[in-house]
Amino acid sequence: MFENIVSGIIGGLVVFMIDKLIKKIEDNKESKKGKIPKTLNANTLITNELIESILPDRNYSKVKELFGLPDKTVEDFSIFKEETSSEKKPISDLYFLKNANLKITTMDEKTITSITIFSFDGKIEIPSIYYPCEEKSSKIGNAKICSSIIKNISNKTQVHTIRDRGFAIQNYFGAPFYNSITYFCFDNISMVNEPYKIEDFVNQPIEGFCISNDNDQAFYIYDYELR
Repeated sequence: MFENIVSGIIGGLVVFMIDKLIKKIEDNKESKKGKIPKTLNANTLITNELIESILPDRNYSKVKELFGLPDKTVEDFSIFKEETSSEKKPISDLYFLKNANLKITTMDEKTITSITIFSFDGKIEIPSIYYPCEEKSSKIGNAKICSSIIKNISNKTQVHTIRDRGFAIQNYFGAPFYNSITYFCFDNISMVNEPYKIEDFVNQPIEGFCISNDNDQAFYIYDYELR
């Protein structure tokens, strides 16, 4: 009988210690979760309809009405323009949304200069008036550079950093829009073919785009900006 009592006590202590250990492990997991930075807009979605309401020259304050405070605000630079210390630098707001990374750029904090979108849900479309490739899907990731984009090219450049390997191709749309669109694709052409031909980019998937009100202005979303 004495042995049974001792065994029961020992068994109870073992169960108690195991429960304490499990709780401690779970508490540690919750503590670690709390240290992972959460973005302000992680549950916010952007839709094709919302894109239409924040195109260039619209009211800059409208963006905060729709999406709230940005996750990050940075002084920016156009990929098509040399930086000079005397010029006023553009300001870009970055939103890390549930289905896309969005950059809104302004020169005067009154009107929108450009919007840049990299989507990852396969649903966001390039606005139809800015995508001349009728035979192609206009959804980011499925949309591709076509011969019409190459034919109407107004600007092009590599967008290369330690972590970024992009290529930008810009088209200008005159009356009645007077806007430019820059298509961004992964650069696996100029990286291996020097000198490259711009025609080699036909059928390259479009990973993102920037619509701006000036053909000197186009803003990329760099990997380091997402941290």
